[in-house]
Amino acid sequence: MHVDNKRIALRKRLLSEADIVRKATLTPQVRGVYFLIRGDSVMYVGQSICVASRIAQHKKNRDFSRHFVIPVDSREERILLEAEYIYVFRPRWNGRYGKNGPMRMPFAAHLLSPQLRRDHDARR
Repeated sequence: MHVDNKRIALRKRLLSEADIVRKATLTPQVRGVYFLIRGDSVMYVGQSICVASRIAQHKKNRDFSRHFVIPVDSREERILLEAEYIYVFRPRWNGRYGKNGPMRMPFAAHLLSPQLRRDHDARR
């Protein structure tokens, strides 16, 4: 029950994909959740203890134009936040959870905020 309450609280703070694309800037040296963006779409969601280094690794084999970072110090919160964004956005480069993969995340779309639910439903 404790983890479910944390997930619900995290969902209330999730940004929309449009907000993330609009706010994409340079990479800070932080721990957090990051988004690789191509055009107007989030193509990948990840989390790292050193976001700048991780994004530099992605630049070697991914074609993205921008990125966005949400600083998050807590390992548990990074993992949960990453999972929520993957569930909502279903980015193409997130393997089996991407656009072409099955929806296996154990979260119910009806628990999402109204804006995130609209974003999620528009992608289905």
